[in-house]
Amino acid sequence: MNVKRLDSVKSEKTHWKTAFIYLLILAPLFFLIYGFGNTYTAGLPPEKVKEICFSWEKNIPFLSWTILPYWSIDLLYGLSLFLPMTKFALRQHALRLLTATPIAVFFFCLFPLTFSTPRPETTGVWKFLFDFLMGFDKPYNQAPSLHIILLIIIWRIYLPHFGQWMKWFWNFWCILIGVSVLTTFQHHFIDIPPAIALGIVICYIFPLDNYCRWRWEKIKSGKLSAIYLAGFLLFAVIPLFLDSYGGFLLWWLSFSCLMIALGYLGLFNVFQKKENGHFSFAAGIIFFPFRMLNRLIRYFFFPVGKEEREISEGIFLGPVQAVKNTRCSAVLDLCGEYSRQADIRKAYQSIPIIDLAVLNQKELSQSVQALDEMHEKSGTVLVHCALGLSRSVSVVSGWLIFSGKADSVDEALELLKQKKYSFVLSPKHIKALNEYRNTIKTND
Repeated sequence: MNVKRLDSVKSEKTHWKTAFIYLLILAPLFFLIYGFGNTYTAGLPPEKVKEICFSWEKNIPFLSWTILPYWSIDLLYGLSLFLPMTKFALRQHALRLLTATPIAVFFFCLFPLTFSTPRPETTGVWKFLFDFLMGFDKPYNQAPSLHIILLIIIWRIYLPHFGQWMKWFWNFWCILIGVSVLTTFQHHFIDIPPAIALGIVICYIFPLDNYCRWRWEKIKSGKLSAIYLAGFLLFAVIPLFLDSYGGFLLWWLSFSCLMIALGYLGLFNVFQKKENGHFSFAAGIIFFPFRMLNRLIRYFFFPVGKEEREISEGIFLGPVQAVKNTRCSAVLDLCGEYSRQADIRKAYQSIPIIDLAVLNQKELSQSVQALDEMHEKSGTVLVHCALGLSRSVSVVSGWLIFSGKADSVDEALELLKQKKYSFVLSPKHIKALNEYRNTIKTND
């Protein structure tokens, strides 16, 4: 069963006029910018244009027929703008395509490379396609491979539009396109990994889901932001002193730390957790090392129980692990850093809050309102964050006051203590709850 946001399903359509305008802008810009990179590198002295090739690449065969999948990306590029999608998604996709070319050409000019291995002679239609390609694409513009960057972007935009069997064919064809940059003797292997990384980052910068759009809110924690910024600098510098490929993993973790630091400075939903509880494709990859490290730290240093506990009639609290065995018919997920754990058949809502953050008044009000509606409709609701100690406790405490089951923050927390539920709330959490309580009483 596929889960889609209802508003997205209703508004997904082909915006022909807008797509055509984007294509009229993107096509000439692509040829102008890409052509500039080729011309610039071709005009440099030969000693300034390097070639990086691993010895094992000599075993890569030349397959003339792979020029067909290689060329197919041009057609797929143009048609991708006419896929059914929301206006927001179309704009974001166009921005992805627009951004990819100048970023790649910037690196082409900064680190000029060439491909000098002679290409075997071809005949027939393959010769025509190669000759046509060489009329425009000189053996420069190497790393990062723009072909691969665009492949990442185009692969993801088409994928949701196919059924299960077509997805298999589509993935296979995209693999052929990726391999073709080597088997047509257009690129060396060194051009591919940075292109994949850039493609993923571009997808992350321009999310297709409106819920994941970038916006600034109030600062969550300057102290935690500084800690993650320090982590960003540390993991970025260490690889400079390493000779192994492990440095790429540290740079990967470094970028994760940078984005989380921005999250604590108020950048909303840096993990790009969608309303269905799953991460965007790019965010899922970008934060993978962070999430693995985070899980290990919590497993060894912050062990908590896995059971939910009923705080009020139909309202349950617990950590993320409690979701798998919950008896509740609905789940309110406050984790920003964990993907959806709930059974797809349960009523579910995600309000992603970054870890250790104090909920602001907007987040408290939104979360409490969501909890009240879910409780009314479903009867039993599990509210969880990662450890079930602060974010979820803040929301349930706010709901106890909102529903009249507690008259003050102290009374709400006393109810939790009576249920022998452990929690960790800082003075800032208490202050935010008191502000929320005063707002409710003023409105009453």
